[in-house]
Amino acid sequence: MRFLSFFILFAFAIQLQAQKETFLNQKYWGVFVQYGIAYKELPEQQLYQPVLIGAVYHLPLYQSKTAFNVGMNIMPQIGLVRYNAKIKVEFGANVQFDANLRIAEKHILSLRAGAGPHFINVETRRQAKGFIFSDNFALAYRTLLKDTQQLGITAGWRHISNAGLMQPNGGIDNIMLGLEFAKWIE
Repeated sequence: MRFLSFFILFAFAIQLQAQKETFLNQKYWGVFVQYGIAYKELPEQQLYQPVLIGAVYHLPLYQSKTAFNVGMNIMPQIGLVRYNAKIKVEFGANVQFDANLRIAEKHILSLRAGAGPHFINVETRRQAKGFIFSDNFALAYRTLLKDTQQLGITAGWRHISNAGLMQPNGGIDNIMLGLEFAKWIE
């Protein structure tokens, strides 16, 4: 009887481990929205506070057998910014490296860092309009909702500037807060 109890417990533990690895190692696609809180006011006494809307494609870089994994996110996005009583636009794409840690069966904590080319049509005394780069760092929490759907929240920092290609190039910084909804690709 002890052997049967041990075998059932062992089989259950293997099944739980397989479920955990599946969530951690799964490719997914989804959508996100992020709100940028201005880190400081621009010289024109304006705030640069974008609302970013985009897609995310997540690709694990290897199949983990532990609670840790590294992946890559590709994130095309468009942003709307209220500036001088007008709606301005920014758009671009980021590539992020995504270090994931499974903290419970259906919960993952991620540390993300990335960059990508963007374009803005806002001209300030701090930053020239046109081609820029978006550098970003974020902490993300993802939870499995049901079957193959997941919900995530993110908080992080973003810096946009043009790497000295045009002047001025003081850069614009935002604290970013966001929501992400995704579905596994099977």
